[in-house]
Amino acid sequence: EPLAAIAHANLARFDQLLARRQYQTSLLSTLLAGVPGIGILTYGQGWNGYALLARIGLRRPREFCERLAALGVANSVGTYRLTPCDQRPMFAGFSRAPCPAAATFIESLLAVVVTEHDDDERIHRYADIISQEAARWADLY
Repeated sequence: EPLAAIAHANLARFDQLLARRQYQTSLLSTLLAGVPGIGILTYGQGWNGYALLARIGLRRPREFCERLAALGVANSVGTYRLTPCDQRPMFAGFSRAPCPAAATFIESLLAVVVTEHDDDERIHRYADIISQEAARWADLY
């Protein structure tokens, strides 16, 4: 019930929240454009632009995401351990073979998590951390 109450209250300012998130995504995308090993996915028609999505072109991308999380850049793989549905325990009883395409896609995806409370300074800090770590990572691996 508490989450439903929060969601209900946020519906009244949905347009404002969406515009804020799209601005943050655009800013972070601009700051990371051209960073070697980080390929920003462009947002086509119909994409809500709610989160930065980038293809990681570095070795050991899951570990890279975990490193970013350890440095304070929350992301779907490193922080929340995103895995394909077919690899989740709740689906273990189904006899389908694993989907390597889903695993490959998720393993090489950087989805940075931001909130309405992340100001421009924090977005710039995230971009700096990602840029610096991508350069360091490329040198290590």
